[in-house]
Amino acid sequence: MTLRCPNSFTHPLWTCAITAQLGGAETISIPPTGLDKLTATLRKRRFPFAHYDSWITPLSNSGLPTTANPPDKARVHALLGATEKPILFRNLPVDHPTTKALLNSAIHVHVFKRWERAVLHLGGTYDDWLQSNFDQKRRKELKRLRNRLAEQGRLESVRLEKDGNILPFQAAFLKLEAESWKGKRGTAIANDPRTEQALAQGLANMHNAGLLKFWQINFDGEPIASLFALVDDGEVTTDKGLRYRDDIVETLTDDGCASTDRYVFDLLEGVEGA
Repeated sequence: MTLRCPNSFTHPLWTCAITAQLGGAETISIPPTGLDKLTATLRKRRFPFAHYDSWITPLSNSGLPTTANPPDKARVHALLGATEKPILFRNLPVDHPTTKALLNSAIHVHVFKRWERAVLHLGGTYDDWLQSNFDQKRRKELKRLRNRLAEQGRLESVRLEKDGNILPFQAAFLKLEAESWKGKRGTAIANDPRTEQALAQGLANMHNAGLLKFWQINFDGEPIASLFALVDDGEVTTDKGLRYRDDIVETLTDDGCASTDRYVFDLLEGVEGA
């Protein structure tokens, strides 16, 4: 069993696309070639002193080095010594074997910040999850709201097939995000052509390798929600959030207020095929 990544957003096929398009990063591999190499993507920093920092971007959320197998101390020592400067690793999963190897192999270690996040352990069917996580009142509410939306138009869920065309899914994802609050604030992926190109290349790389999942909810043939996930060694990690049309959600809520990502996901997840 391989343990390459804490999540698939540090997969080499993904990070190579990002570094090629965005630049500003240095990749260090021990050894330089081979299937078992240990690789970290870093950037140089000068303040408050010369050091290296994990390369975190809108498309990469962890600084954990990638490797096909849990690294031995010799490789970790070589990686840490390759820069000849301190390395600040960001967003490392505490229980991952590579994180443990870093902590156990480094001569000097200081943890600046720790935090916990809730995770969803999937098991059984969607109906099993719905029954065990929501009471009857909430389940009836979600069903009622889905029915209300279905009465106003044709509601359907589509997913990207293994040999399918990724471009329509990618375009819908970018469009929904650009029309949301992120677009208004200038932080949407489409606001930066280099980031948009990096996303396109990364999605293409993962899709060609069979490591991409993409879901989309359409209303009368138009996308109203979009979500993608990357896969590595059976581990599926979603993007930072569901993209959706605020105006559709506002028509569903009794108070007329836009809802959270989780509410929309709960609402639309029950659509057949999601």
